[in-house]
Amino acid sequence: MEGEEFLHALWAQLPYLHETLTTTEGSAVEVLSQGRYNRDAGPDFLNAQIVIDGIRWGGDVEIHLRASDWHLHGHDTDPAYNAVILHVVATYDADAITSQGRKLTTVVFPHLALYQQHQEALCTSLTKPPCGQRLAQLPAIDRASWLARLLVERLEARTKLIQNERKKCALDWEEAFYRSIARSLGQKVNSDPMERLAAHTPLKELYKICDSLQALEAILHGQSELLGQADAPDDYTQTLRAEYAYHAAKYKLSAPTSLGWKFFRLRPSSFPSIRISQLASLLQHGKQLLSRVLEAKNYAELVSIFQISAAPYWDTHYRFSQPSKTTQRKALGQSGIHTVLLNSALPFRFAYAHSQGNEELLAQTLQMYEAAPPDDNAIVRAFVSMGTACTNAAESQALLELEKSYCALKRCYLCPAWSVGIEEKH
Repeated sequence: MEGEEFLHALWAQLPYLHETLTTTEGSAVEVLSQGRYNRDAGPDFLNAQIVIDGIRWGGDVEIHLRASDWHLHGHDTDPAYNAVILHVVATYDADAITSQGRKLTTVVFPHLALYQQHQEALCTSLTKPPCGQRLAQLPAIDRASWLARLLVERLEARTKLIQNERKKCALDWEEAFYRSIARSLGQKVNSDPMERLAAHTPLKELYKICDSLQALEAILHGQSELLGQADAPDDYTQTLRAEYAYHAAKYKLSAPTSLGWKFFRLRPSSFPSIRISQLASLLQHGKQLLSRVLEAKNYAELVSIFQISAAPYWDTHYRFSQPSKTTQRKALGQSGIHTVLLNSALPFRFAYAHSQGNEELLAQTLQMYEAAPPDDNAIVRAFVSMGTACTNAAESQALLELEKSYCALKRCYLCPAWSVGIEEKH
């Protein structure tokens, strides 16, 4: 037996299973509404609507592996369960009686062995994702609803992380956002070093000199330790070293050690030296970076905030004191902007709007996801190859959440695609 969560999922997906339910006493049960899933204390599904022998009932549904669990869990003496109108079980081994002495109508969920076999087949499938083709076969309205829910689940999970992070920051939301932006600019390879750099370089000190790109560069590169690694420093490198020494003493800065920057197999335009300069350029464009992100009215405005370039020195360099053979403006490209927006800007907009109860900002942020291009990675491509259309970031982020929180954890039975075609096996 999979457990009660499995039965909860079957009950939630009842309309897709096309099952005929019958009480233990032989009466037909028509389910008009399964009710709302309850994640708190009390019955499992609230405000369900069912019809038994032509009589319509409204109330709650409780689900157990064994009917006797009703008594084992103490529901027979708990008034919170007096509104239960249906007891759904895998095994019927006892009657359920409420604290008012009412005997509950009980249904044994049919075809459980079939559903367990179906779940096992998906869990052991070598196809990745195992439900990919079924997801493509879902009715469009059901698939759209499921993907929308997945996106919100992903953002709510990110919101919890953001809320925890901002509590550690001197400047609350703004500093947490600054650290997140630094991490996003580092991409996967240098995300941890970039975040550590930001954590050891207080935003309140950077705001004091944000009118000077050179000062910002000096502090950030000095804190990164990259500034001190040049064997034969050129004039610009020497200037930054002197300026860093001044600011480090003035603001009592302490550089992190052993950051472990990686340059190998990176495109030169993604070298940490370039990304740090782009972070400095972003900070120079004005204080209250998160405020500017929150004030953006559409996706285009949001993109424009991150259309930044490294300092002019980097037009002819990728590393300190090592001139490049070509001259090129080191602007943050479309891919880099896309990464920053999806990993930092949009999640922070959602988290802030959620914390403030700002429904307009929430809706606006979700619209920005729909306006953004989709992610292009192996997971999204796998779903697309199986027929699931993915035209924007809202859909691609939902697919990433589906793979992470359902497919990878073998929680296939919680996905509506799980039940596609299963009625043909009855």
